[in-house]
Amino acid sequence: MQKILTALGLMALVITTGCKGIAGADHRHYSQFIGIRDFSNFTRTTNGIGEIVLLSPVIKAPAAWNQLVLSWNLSPRPGTFLKVEACAVIAGRATRFYSMGVWSPDDNAFPRASVANQQNDDGDVRADTLALTRLADAVRIRLTFGGTNTTAPALKFLGLSLCNTNVTPGALPPNRAAWGKIIPTPERSQQSYPGGNGWCSPTSLSMVLARWGAVEHRQDWSLDAPEVAAGVVDHGFKLATGNWSFNTAFAGSL
Repeated sequence: MQKILTALGLMALVITTGCKGIAGADHRHYSQFIGIRDFSNFTRTTNGIGEIVLLSPVIKAPAAWNQLVLSWNLSPRPGTFLKVEACAVIAGRATRFYSMGVWSPDDNAFPRASVANQQNDDGDVRADTLALTRLADAVRIRLTFGGTNTTAPALKFLGLSLCNTNVTPGALPPNRAAWGKIIPTPERSQQSYPGGNGWCSPTSLSMVLARWGAVEHRQDWSLDAPEVAAGVVDHGFKLATGNWSFNTAFAGSL
């Protein structure tokens, strides 16, 4: 599953497109990825209604950024949900905490949803992306575990994909070693399923999962597009299935 998340993490660096500004800049000035597996320096508290809250220290970014997409990998437990929030640090000043969504393995008990109408002078959340009005240099993440199950799910990984949309990265040379090579992957079409017109992400994810399920001999990873779509649906965004964070969370839950 870590291989799947690594591939998805690399994809995360290129999903924020439409950048303009400085031509030919270093790719590190355009996009960055921060992966966290050790949460010992997160402050752990319990709020007034018994939910467990993990608050990160200030995470200094390698370069300035104005867009953030989060990914997480945790072991699912029935009767639980995770609320994810992010706070940007702009010139030493912290913004409010923006909700990056409520995710749960149990969509019936706790419907998964992004949160709309968060716009203010500092920025807004566009389904799965925190988009700022000015450049930031750091970020803090707040994770709240709640639900009817008193045992919180084990958090294994947190990924931060950061982008500066004012920068246009220079072209990279082609990787000629990859030319002519084919990775055997099941071919699936979203149009093959009733209601699958908007299933770009879950169909692609089902193909990736099936591929790695065969490599790792994990038959339980071989899920068809409708099963994946049901596991990634975002009720806060017109029942969309393209929420990046929810797709990676579903893969990570396996």
